[in-house]
This record gives sequence, structure tokens and C-alpha cells, in this order.
Amino acid sequence: MTRYLLALLCLACCPAFAMDILRTAAQPQSEPKYVGAEAPGHPPIEGLCIDLFRAIERSDGRLAFTGDQEWSPPARIDASIAAGQLDVACAMVKTDARAGGATMAEPALFALNYVLLTRAADPVAVARLSDIARLDGENVVLSMMGTGPSRQLAAMPGLRVDAGSSGVRQNLHKLLVGRGRFFYYRLPALNPVIREYCARREIRVLPAVMRSEPTYMMIGKHVAPAVAQRIGAALRKLKDSGELGQLLRKWKVGDEAAPSC
Repeated sequence: MTRYLLALLCLACCPAFAMDILRTAAQPQSEPKYVGAEAPGHPPIEGLCIDLFRAIERSDGRLAFTGDQEWSPPARIDASIAAGQLDVACAMVKTDARAGGATMAEPALFALNYVLLTRAADPVAVARLSDIARLDGENVVLSMMGTGPSRQLAAMPGLRVDAGSSGVRQNLHKLLVGRGRFFYYRLPALNPVIREYCARREIRVLPAVMRSEPTYMMIGKHVAPAVAQRIGAALRKLKDSGELGQLLRKWKVGDEAAPSC
């Protein structure tokens, strides 16, 4: 019997200990948040966020998460939370667009550091995003479709941004064929496609961190305030006890380096 059905059974039989069922979804190509194959019949999805959901459930026995074994692209997750169809999303960055339909539970989970990837033969050096606007030639920055970082890039004056592709491989292909000079991506960069291109020495990662963004448990504003407060309390307990730090170390978050390419 699934966790969701067990929770419903408890809700029906034990009203004094009613469960709060929180709907979520796994974000594809977001290693180490969610790790697993995206094909039909895939093995169980693993990752930092899966472990974090289970840790919150252990901390507060009346909270239960469902949907973390189903993939959904980030734009759909945002829309579903704003529409009240999902309740939470794990390790999301703050954006103005998200502020209208969701809140970010404190404390922050960890920071995502964003870097630029470029073709291995390109000698370009960039210390900050504002440097790109002063470069000669075509300097399109590729980014992942429907993500908070792509919207942040689009709002920056002087940057030409192409966020038309939702996959890492598609963006790297566009980079190699000259449809962009940079690919804006994040560390932890455990994506196997990036490691593949690095191993073939087709791309390189510029050493400077362009931006660092804290990530949060994003909670839809339709979720009852008391439930949102309990999620925050569970997160604080996990942080204070050191369990959150243990999970971050397990998934090598915070001590990672850029791929060696």
C-alpha cells in the first residue's frame, strides 16, 4: 500500500491524529536534488530532496509528502503551486514571479552557485555576468527553460538570453554548434551529461561563480499557515540537530568543485 493510501487510512480512522498530505513533484535534471532515470517505469527516484522529505516526516509524524516519484518540469511545478495543485517544491530559489503564489520556508536549505560553461576552444574570460555585455561578437547566454535563473538572466540589462531548451544536452549541443557562447548552469553540477562533455574535452567551466542563490522549501500560499509553520519548524529542528548537514554531505552539497574540464 502506498504512503498516500496509508495516510488517507489514518486520516479516516484516526481523526485525532489527522495527517497533512503535501503534494509535490520531482524536478528533472536537478541532481543532486532528484536523481534517477526519467523514462517510463523508472527505478525509484533518489536524491537530497527525497531524503529531506523523509526526514521531515520523521520529525513531524503528522506531515506526509506524496508525488516525489513523479517528474514534472520546473515551469509546471511553479504553475501547479500557484494554482493550488501542488503544495510544496524542494530547494527552489526566490524570484519575484514565485512570490505571488508561494512563500519560502526558513531556514534556507543550501546555496546554489551558478557558473558559465563555454566551448573548450573559446579563450573567453568572464568574471561577472555584466562583463558579457561588453564583449565583442555574439554572446548569447543559454539557460534552462522555465527556471528561476533563466528569468533572472532575462531581467538583466544587456544580456541576450536563450532559454528555449529544457534539457542540459540540448543546451550543450546548441553551445557547440554556436547558437550560444555560454551556458549558465549551477553547481552542484553532478549532471552526467556535463561530465560526459567534460570527459570529451568539448566544454570548459569558467572558474568564477556568477551568482550564489540560497534555496528554500517553497510552500504554496494556499497551504494552511499552521501547516507551513510546522514545515519550517521541522526544517529548523533538522538544521539544529545536524541532520540537514549530514544529508548535504551525503549528496556532496557545499563541498563540490566545478567539473574538471
